[in-house]
Amino acid sequence: MRDILRVLAVLAATAWVAHAGENWIQVPGAKRGIHFEVDAESVIARGGRVEFWERVEYEKPSIKDEASLRWIKVKKVLRVMDCKARTQGFREAMAFSTDARLIEHVMLGGAGITMTPIPPGTIAAWQLDWACEIAKTAR
Repeated sequence: MRDILRVLAVLAATAWVAHAGENWIQVPGAKRGIHFEVDAESVIARGGRVEFWERVEYEKPSIKDEASLRWIKVKKVLRVMDCKARTQGFREAMAFSTDARLIEHVMLGGAGITMTPIPPGTIAAWQLDWACEIAKTAR
């Protein structure tokens, strides 16, 4: 079973590479040295929720993974946001080191997604408005 999970993690990381760079948009409001991007091609509406890929890259990594002791350079997250409730969560997340190696890969099922409120005036609030507008115009 553990070998199957490892294979799935590698396949998911490989699928991400094939997906990368489709239509990335810079998210405004990030702190200096942190680049937030969202992929407009990945926005999918699921009922009242939207999902999309987010990429965060740190110019100078400052967070070290406790298990591998490698610096986290890039995070890629499949975000889930509820347009009406204005809440957020994630379905999938990956962390990559400065040498582009996969450090961690987490996948959650629908029931495992924890939704939290989105504070106004944040990057997440911008992402919510952006993704919900795309989903609305795609109908």
